[in-house]
Amino acid sequence: MQYKFVRSSEALGLARTALLASTMVSALSLTACGGGGGGSNGPATTSANAAQQGLYAGSTSSTVASSFRLLVLDGGSVWAIYGADANSGLIDASFINGTLGFSANNAVSSDDLRDFGSGPSEGGNLRGTFDGASLISGTVGYSDGSDTFAVSQTNSSIYDYNTPAQVSDLAGVWSVKLDTGETGSLNFSNTGVLGGTASSGCTFTGQATPRPSGKNVFNVTVTFTGAACYLPGRTASGIAITYAVTGGRQLVVAVNESSRQLGVTAFGTR
Repeated sequence: MQYKFVRSSEALGLARTALLASTMVSALSLTACGGGGGGSNGPATTSANAAQQGLYAGSTSSTVASSFRLLVLDGGSVWAIYGADANSGLIDASFINGTLGFSANNAVSSDDLRDFGSGPSEGGNLRGTFDGASLISGTVGYSDGSDTFAVSQTNSSIYDYNTPAQVSDLAGVWSVKLDTGETGSLNFSNTGVLGGTASSGCTFTGQATPRPSGKNVFNVTVTFTGAACYLPGRTASGIAITYAVTGGRQLVVAVNESSRQLGVTAFGTR
């Protein structure tokens, strides 16, 4: 198995639990479910409603990837970004993707999470609770361990999920770091066309489009060109968001290919 940098050492087990923790419930403060199935809350049955959607932030018990952001979208899709925090935003991070369900008694769960901190991705599950207002906590589990998390919805002054995405927030050049360990640049046109190059020589092209739901999230497709790419000759799809950090803005782009086995994340600030 080819491990990305988050899992490139004996800390693999901790990294897995942190990843799972970050995808589980909301974009910023969740608790990961224990390994394997089960959980006291049982499976959740419905997609997130308007109050449950948005970006959450918080921390996990992992020393490898203690910070994460969880983005809960309409339709139940969740994207969890995990890593380490710096003054300018997240660094050294990767992501988890899946679907999240909510039950009538505010239990939350997922049984189809994929953690893209390694290639191929690792499966996981989540069991937790939503406090009915803004906090999600629980446990995320893999076959070899679990971790706990707690996240809360971000303040609208940092990120306003309910404001339609504006391509002008993306337009221009971003210096980025990929979760493959490479550095690079991403350039977005004023119509959302993207292009970029990584330090390995990999090039990528694609398109960012505001989601039809009118929320502050972009749907993104990226095609990778060159033998040096982590996904050579492949097209991947996912999401992009930007939000305020100290002294500027953070960009997060997370995409995976259709089999959900391989994915790439890019983090930038400006």
